[in-house]
Formats: sequence, structure tokens, C-alpha cells
Amino acid sequence: MPEPSLAKQAEYEKLTKKLKQALQKKKDLDSQMSKLEEEIYNKESIYLSEGASQGNLLKGFENFAKISTSTVSSHNSKNRKIQFGDEDRVFSLSSAKYVRKLKKLNRENGDGGDDDDDDDDDDDEDSDDDDDDDTGDNKASESSQKTNSKAPRSSSATPRKNKNGD
Repeated sequence: MPEPSLAKQAEYEKLTKKLKQALQKKKDLDSQMSKLEEEIYNKESIYLSEGASQGNLLKGFENFAKISTSTVSSHNSKNRKIQFGDEDRVFSLSSAKYVRKLKKLNRENGDGGDDDDDDDDDDDEDSDDDDDDDTGDNKASESSQKTNSKAPRSSSATPRKNKNGD
């Protein structure tokens, strides 16, 4: 009878090794995702600050036609940094995990953050259960909805009629 216990022990060790490999892979993927989110945040900051004087996808392009042709005003508008808020960050805020990370950083820095969060803010990055990110933080989607409602509507958004007139 010692053979079944040896087989179970070997299977246990095999599964333990497989679990450790899976956890290491998850850790590597989390690190990679975090780097991508930082890169998105930085590129979004550049886009929002540099492109805001002429217009951008979020705020519209009304100012593009209003830009003066004089070199003084165009020089001033290029050097002037336009202010933008966190609600303008559609791409960064689309990641619920990144939003939680920013809230955590705000709390650590004493910026307050939202104290009415009842969601499961895991302080341990490795224990995040983010397989289904649609639980808890819906502020990212709310923010993008607010931003989209501020964007000007174009006339091309009207439904088109097909050839039969339907």
C-alpha cells in the first residue's frame, strides 16, 4: 500500500510546481500590465496637454478653426499648457485596476481619495482577484460616460437611410 501514497506525493509535488509557475507567470503579467498602464497614462498626459489648444477627440475641435494666423498668438498658444482633469483621462480610467492603484496612491500621499469605497481594495497586489474587473469600481466607466456626454455631437451621428428609403 505504500505505492498510492508515493503516487499522491508525486502528484502533489507536480501540482505544487505547476501552481508556483502559474503564480510567477501572473506576477510577470501583472508587472507588464502595470508598465503598460503607466505608459498609457504618460502618453495620454502628453496628448491632453499638447493637443488641447487645437482640439482633441475628447473636447472637440472647435478651437482648431479659431486659431489666429498671427505668429504671436500661435506662438503663445503652443507654449501655453492647457489644464485638464482626471475626468478627461478616458484611456487611463478604462482600467479598473489602475483606478484602484491611483486611489491607493492618493490615500498614501494624504490626498484623501474616496472614503466611501466599499469595494475590495486589496493592498496586496498579488492577491487581487481581477479576473472579472466589472465588480466594485464602476467609476472608470462613469467617468468615460461623463466625458463622452461633453463631447460635441457631429451631424454624421444621424441614422442613414438605405437605398430603399427605409
